[in-house]
Order: sequence, then structure tokens, then C-alpha cells
Amino acid sequence: HAQVRPDAADFADTFAALMWHLDEPVAGQGSYPQYAVSRRACQDRKVVLGGQGADEIFGGYTRHYLLYLEAALRGEVEGNETRLGLGLADLLPGAQQLRSYVPMMRSFFGAGLFEDDASRYFQLIRRSSCLADMLSGDMLGAMAGYDPYDTYRDLYEAPGDVEILDKVLNFELTASLPALLQVEDRTSMAWSVESRVPFLDPGIVDFAFSLPA
Repeated sequence: HAQVRPDAADFADTFAALMWHLDEPVAGQGSYPQYAVSRRACQDRKVVLGGQGADEIFGGYTRHYLLYLEAALRGEVEGNETRLGLGLADLLPGAQQLRSYVPMMRSFFGAGLFEDDASRYFQLIRRSSCLADMLSGDMLGAMAGYDPYDTYRDLYEAPGDVEILDKVLNFELTASLPALLQVEDRTSMAWSVESRVPFLDPGIVDFAFSLPA
């Protein structure tokens, strides 16, 4: 067992090399710790097993739970059929996982409560609220008229009229996971480490998606 505890100085020293290996902008802080872990792993191993894909196929992100919890609550309040495989009573035993996510909950429930599930999930994954502060005027001009939400909604609704969790996980698997795997591959191969992802074995994925919510 080995632990890696990188600090701010290491991040500053590593940043340029990390960006070179990634070869394109990456909107996720996970690339740096993955790079640091791979740097440590290469001292002992050339092949490792990674956990990428587990959250995307088994609904492991807290945002999945939060979206589902609100939808179940809405169903109880309005007495409507919400296409949920689990009810509020089924979900409440898992509420303790929200202890570390109070800021997320305040933001999530602070606006848009009980809107449709597509717009609610977008609020949980949106990372573009401050683009105007990060992009040049020329870039913003070239994007005039483009709304990322339109692209997102097409992907989210692609499976059709199915259970909410199925739409969420399909979106994660097709729109989010490829970017995570790109980072996984580049940060590990930067240190000549082959990182395999057993959770994404086709048999495991097929099994996971055959399960009810």
C-alpha cells in the first residue's frame, strides 16, 4: 500500500508537463492526482487497475442521488407518476451521503425546484456559468447563438421515455466518460503505466444496465 500526498509546490512544478501530456484543455481537477498516482505507481508496476466507469454504470455520483431524491419528493407532493423505480421511502436511508454536499444542495434547491429532470440535472453538472470570465472576446463572438444546453438536452433525451436514472447514466456513459478515459490514458501513459478499467468490461456494463433502479 502506498499513499501519495502532492502539495501546492508539486502542482506548480508539474503543471506545464501535465498540460503537455494532456494536449488539450481539461475541465477537471482529477487529472493532477491521477498524474501523481501514476508517477508513484510506475516505481513498482507497469500495469494497474483503475476504477473509471464504476460511477457511470452503477450511479455512484451523489448528484445522481440528489436528482432522484428531488424527483421522488415531487412525486409524493404532486401525486404524479414520475417514472421512478424507487420511491422516497427507498431513498431516505441513503441521505447521510449528503452530509458533505450541503453547499451543492443549497445551490440545487435554491432555484428551479421541481422543474423537469433534464433541466435539473443540467444544473448539477453545469460548469459553464463563468465562461465569459475565461474566454476571449473573439472566442465568445464565435460562439454567439450557441447554447450548450441545447446540445446537452439532445443527448440527455436520446433514450426516449425511459426511467430517469437510465437517461442520466446513458448521458454519463456517452458524454462524460470518454473525457475521463482520455485523461486516464494520458496521465498513466505519461509514466508508461498501462491503466486498465475492469468496470468497463462489456459484460459488466451489460449486466449493470440490465438491473432495475
